[in-house]
Amino acid sequence: MNRAMFEQVDRDSASISVLSAVIHRFEESGKYSGVVFKGDREVALFEIEVKDDNDGSVTCEDEVNVLAFLGDGSSSVTTIDLRELDLSVIGATMVKHRFSVRKGGSALFYVPKGEGGYSIKIAKRDDADKVVLDNKALDRDDSYLAVCLRPGTYTVRNEIAQTEARLTVPYPQIRQGPRRPRPLKVECSKRTIKPKELQTTPFQPLVFRFTTPSRVTIKLKEPDDGPGS
Repeated sequence: MNRAMFEQVDRDSASISVLSAVIHRFEESGKYSGVVFKGDREVALFEIEVKDDNDGSVTCEDEVNVLAFLGDGSSSVTTIDLRELDLSVIGATMVKHRFSVRKGGSALFYVPKGEGGYSIKIAKRDDADKVVLDNKALDRDDSYLAVCLRPGTYTVRNEIAQTEARLTVPYPQIRQGPRRPRPLKVECSKRTIKPKELQTTPFQPLVFRFTTPSRVTIKLKEPDDGPGS
């Protein structure tokens, strides 16, 4: 059993764990260097080469049409398992993992099991000051995916913009709702989180988009343990 799925109730875009993911779209070709942190500790290094669409040499370990599911057309997505890179988990020496992404495509960073708690920084390899992804401050080329299983009421906050919304996850009813619910899209701007009143079913993903630097936290305020609780 993947215990972390049920034990980790709150979500934080600055700390990638089970049932959450960060997506970054790469608009410029070139080579990028990435660092994975667990807390303040550096646990992995990786490189991403972004190649033009017409370059047939692009190979991805695991390419899935995730963005089509999110309503973004047919852009390609390279999925990167952060737990597989974590030296403290795999017990290897520091190596630099390499991935490829098509120009205009994206990389999705996720954790399939375990405690998680990862942050990432990616910069142009020839310009370390040009950071294109820092999941402690997500921006326009980024998306954050989160699923809340525990029924109840949650507070959703953008910790950087100091904006807030409310999320309700109702206690599930037998045979209620679609088996594969569509993602609920949420926009974080400088002045608000829209919509301010959110409602999902368990396993329905929230997909956050950003027009301002953002860190999203989702914290359980009041659990709903069902009838008779």
